Amino acid sequence: MKRRCLIPAAAVIFIFFIFASAVSAEFVVMIAKNVNIRTGPGMDNYIVGRAEKGDLYKYAGESGDWYRVEMFSGEIRYIGKSVGARLTEQQLLSGHNMAIPESENRRRKVYKDIQYAKERARKEAKEIIPEIINQERHENFRAIRADGNILYIMHVYGLQPALYDEIIKEGKRKGW
Repeated sequence: MKRRCLIPAAAVIFIFFIFASAVSAEFVVMIAKNVNIRTGPGMDNYIVGRAEKGDLYKYAGESGDWYRVEMFSGEIRYIGKSVGARLTEQQLLSGHNMAIPESENRRRKVYKDIQYAKERARKEAKEIIPEIINQERHENFRAIRADGNILYIMHVYGLQPALYDEIIKEGKRKGW
């Protein structure tokens, strides 16, 4: 009896792993210079930061004429379809430079600068919109500032924004 239950369970697990590995990451690549990244799908929404031509962001869906992308804060941000293009992992080219720095010291420096950018965003939000005045606006502003500050750091180091998670995971794993 146990054998009959194990075979279907093993088949389900096997099929799950086949489909999970077949799903590839998707990105939005910037096809124009100085692309505004916004808090919502529309020109009247706040600008979080500016993407550079060739920047890659994790694709999170679409909303009309806008791509939804996942930013560093975990928030969804918006990029106009006229200035971006959707790519699968298989469509990436070597020129997209999807590699983290080879030097561990450089990766550690990037990680520490990202942590500083997050702390700076926390302080800016505390000064401009204190939590006791409006908790929700405070958190939104902190996330917006964090996204902008971290985007700046990624550009300073010449790293693709889509590599953020890899750097953070390594930094946490190694206790930087």
